[in-house]
Amino acid sequence: MKILEIEHGFHDLKCVHWLDRQTSGIVFFAKSILAANEFEHELRKDTIKKIYLARVCGNMKLQGEEIDCTKTIYEESHAKMTCDKLKSNSDEGKASRTVFQVLFYDPDSNTSVVRCLLYTGW
Repeated sequence: MKILEIEHGFHDLKCVHWLDRQTSGIVFFAKSILAANEFEHELRKDTIKKIYLARVCGNMKLQGEEIDCTKTIYEESHAKMTCDKLKSNSDEGKASRTVFQVLFYDPDSNTSVVRCLLYTGW
């Protein structure tokens, strides 16, 4: 926050949300309490969608198809999230839902690009 104050003149910023701490680590700041409350309200209503593009190893061979994943996720360590069928019936994890869609396969790198639409999760 200090950088935003020094370089851009923002004062009294409120840290609203730390989006996906384990992956991208995007932090949202609000310039007022009113803005912070409105943003939090929108997050709770699920009007904000989280869509990611991921490059994964291998050919998923399902180009264009959607894969609806509802496995339980749990935090194995502070820095690593895991989706594990062995713990899917465990009280340890949290219910989650992500819909994956394979966009294309690159044979030169043997990777697939996948769109990930997060509905619930950590």
